[in-house]
Amino acid sequence: QRARMYRIEELRRAMEGSLVPSYAKDMEERADEMPSVSIMQVPAEKLREQERAAEEARLEEHRLLAERQRRRLENVVVKESEGKDRVETEEKAAEARVKEERERAVAVERSRQRQSRAAIRQGREEVEKGMRKQSERLRKDAGVLEVDKGGSLLLLSSWKMSAALSRAPQPIKIQLRSLRGAKDRLQRGHYVLLVSMVERVGGQKLKWSGAGTDHCVARSRPKQHLGRFFDLGLSFEEHIFLLAPPRVDARPGMCLQFELVQCKSRLVNEDRCVGWAVFPLFGTQREVLDGKFKTPLLRGAVESWSLDQHRGVELALRQGLQNWIGNLYFRVSTMSRYVHGSKERALRLQHTSDLLGFERAPDELSVSQAPKPKG
Repeated sequence: QRARMYRIEELRRAMEGSLVPSYAKDMEERADEMPSVSIMQVPAEKLREQERAAEEARLEEHRLLAERQRRRLENVVVKESEGKDRVETEEKAAEARVKEERERAVAVERSRQRQSRAAIRQGREEVEKGMRKQSERLRKDAGVLEVDKGGSLLLLSSWKMSAALSRAPQPIKIQLRSLRGAKDRLQRGHYVLLVSMVERVGGQKLKWSGAGTDHCVARSRPKQHLGRFFDLGLSFEEHIFLLAPPRVDARPGMCLQFELVQCKSRLVNEDRCVGWAVFPLFGTQREVLDGKFKTPLLRGAVESWSLDQHRGVELALRQGLQNWIGNLYFRVSTMSRYVHGSKERALRLQHTSDLLGFERAPDELSVSQAPKPKG
């Protein structure tokens, strides 16, 4: 403690002996060197004049700016007008070029058509001239084609053969494939599929007055169905034959009618129809449909349904699956027609051979009658 006090005393004595600079004198010297600032009073009138001059300068600047903006807008309008005029001029020039090219193309097409018509006309005349020469040569060599006294159609003219074939029935072959989806919807037993032609859906059956029953209704062989849920259906895999009407007698409503008949057994007292289906027979051009098809079978007999359109069959299936038994898969194909016991193909070949002067063996025209349906 004593040493500390001694140290403090030494510091006090050192400070008293030191010189303190004079800040006031230094400040006065520096003030003499600095520039002087004088404060004076400005009249209010002079201030107003200065403000007015500044305002006028500002207004003049805004006026010049507005003038430049106006000139710029005028230049833009002028350039836009010039651009529109230039675009219109270019469009008119382009339209003129397109019109000229179109007229040139039309002229070229007309010239080509005239040349084509002239060439076609010349070719037709040459072909007709050649045909006339060929006809005269054939007439000299073979004479006139006519029917022989025996009544056999060995020599028929083209139009007579076409007329005879147009009235001839069209044999068709129906390949019965299978009935799928029956499962337990059918009882256990044997089933036969009857195929016939009807005038319309739910209408009367068609028949040929002189062809017998075999060519009006065709039937399959009996097929067994066990009626279990895992028995998918019936497999027919056989061919049946029918005589379809010719094209001149075809009507839009004619169709094929399929009837599934359960054969008599110890469980069934008599044969009964358990399902039926219809399918169009002719197409839009009154030709017999040719190809692979499928059609749904409705439950029950035809008489139990009062339907007269295919739309009614569709509505009946929409009402519930209890009306549906399964889908029948089949294939229809046309066969050669018969005229006076001769096949259509044989007649056409014979007619062509006679025209060309070829001889054909007599047995090539002697053909058997149309195949009879199985069953």
